[in-house]
Amino acid sequence: MRSSATLAGLTVSTFSASAKTAFVGAMSATLGVSSSAINITGVTNVARRHLLQSGVAVAFTVEVASSSAATSMASTISSVASNPTAFVSALNSGLTASGLPVISGVTVTQPVVAAPVVAPINVTSITNASAAAQAVTASFNNLTTAEATLQQAALLNGLESGAAAGNLSATAADTAASLVLAVVSATPNVTLSVKSQSAALNVLAQVASAPINSTGAVAQTITEALSLVASSAGESNPAALVQVQNVINSIASSQATSLAASLAVLPPGAPPPAPAVTNSPTIQALVQVDPPGGSRLTSMPLTAPGLLSTFQPILAGLLPKNSTIVTQFFSLAFDPNGASTVGGPSNNSGVTRLAFSDLAGSTIPVANVSTPIVFTLLRVSTPGDTDNCVGFRVARAPL
Repeated sequence: MRSSATLAGLTVSTFSASAKTAFVGAMSATLGVSSSAINITGVTNVARRHLLQSGVAVAFTVEVASSSAATSMASTISSVASNPTAFVSALNSGLTASGLPVISGVTVTQPVVAAPVVAPINVTSITNASAAAQAVTASFNNLTTAEATLQQAALLNGLESGAAAGNLSATAADTAASLVLAVVSATPNVTLSVKSQSAALNVLAQVASAPINSTGAVAQTITEALSLVASSAGESNPAALVQVQNVINSIASSQATSLAASLAVLPPGAPPPAPAVTNSPTIQALVQVDPPGGSRLTSMPLTAPGLLSTFQPILAGLLPKNSTIVTQFFSLAFDPNGASTVGGPSNNSGVTRLAFSDLAGSTIPVANVSTPIVFTLLRVSTPGDTDNCVGFRVARAPL
């Protein structure tokens, strides 16, 4: 919201920092908003003949959070324009307290609702991620669906602009992930727009590539946010699902690096570090790192967290004995492959993937298997289906 007020009796030279503070305070009290929401954007000298003296025109903006607030604020400023008595009294009180001359008249222009401007959110300045996330959630209270959609877009675009420069610290990355999750989960009945999906994923991609504690809570936060974005995107936005998978891969790579570092300092014969797991309604992921030979892989089943998808122990000798083994086990309730090359969405309801690689990321092939690799997938149901498993895909060796 932008407007201006012409103050008779002052000039640019006398409209000092104290006068600006008095102006913002008076406008804040008159409009009933926080002084932080009011910004002076320009100060110019003007000649007001009907006031018989010079004056200063103060251009200012008032930040609002929703379209309904903008409508209400425009009405309030219009009231001030038609009857500025309360504003003049408050301003003169502030000027007097600062030892400045009082104004002898004022003219306030009719307000104009300006195009929304999204300011980057500086996550590095937030000291309490939990409190910030709660504040974001509270900002959606009592908003209509249309207002909530606008609020989501503004916050996600602000986070995207703030994170675009990269170089996020571990603390800032954790904060950014928490805020994205708060925004996308604050309004469960509102579907994220394609633009908002993209903004959320761009932030999460930046966070996943930052120096995060990938085996800690931040990976779970990112996964929960990805899950909500994937649910919102569905098959209507396959590009978003591809990006969701890319962020999952980025987290998995960081987790493998962290687990490998932990494995390297363990004494010989010690159990390998526990797997890094994340679990959400649509994304279950497990990453583990085993010493050469992969003893865990040949002695115990591998189960995706939160689901019944399980791979039974693999026959000893199938995996190399001279290479550390990184195992990635994903169970997704959507198809990250997106639309096929011939057009149209995929018919797969979900994808389960098991992959082995070395620390450099090179795939470890599993071939010439004499004993079947046994695995169980969570059954996928469709309307009218009572007996059959649907949307099932088998990949031949190498896996």
